[in-house]
Amino acid sequence: MSLNYDSDDAFPRSPGLAPVRPKAIPSPSPPPVVTQQVTISSTAQNVSPPASRRCKRPNRRQTRPSQGDFVLIRVMDPNRPDIA
Repeated sequence: MSLNYDSDDAFPRSPGLAPVRPKAIPSPSPPPVVTQQVTISSTAQNVSPPASRRCKRPNRRQTRPSQGDFVLIRVMDPNRPDIA
């Protein structure tokens, strides 16, 4: 067995390349799916939602920068220590 790799060794086992012809024009879009519209009665339109559902704000925690963020910004732009 030789220690040098010969590219001709892999030739018999490698599949040949097949030509690919990409389409240069876009294919037509499928028609949109249309669903039936639901009608709302006039009494249901005048009812307001309960006060508890009216303006619910999401309870998202504020993300805090970590030491990894500091290192990443320092590596990306070492001349701007004020943003890190």
